[in-house]
Amino acid sequence: MSHSDLVLYTAKDLQRLFGMSRSSLYRMLNRENFPKPVVLGPADSRGASIRWRSDEVHAYIETLPREKIRED
Repeated sequence: MSHSDLVLYTAKDLQRLFGMSRSSLYRMLNRENFPKPVVLGPADSRGASIRWRSDEVHAYIETLPREKIRED
């Protein structure tokens, strides 16, 4: 992946990508194997701005087990 292909995802982006609520997303983010965020700038009164690298997120997705779909 080239630098021009790299995207930094926000938590909202991850919610849309995985199709889950904020609380479900943060449970998933606390898993040991989920990529750690990148911290952008110093923390202020609202906290630091954090993002997740798209290449690391997509690599994580590739590690998820695939469910076989039953044909009835």
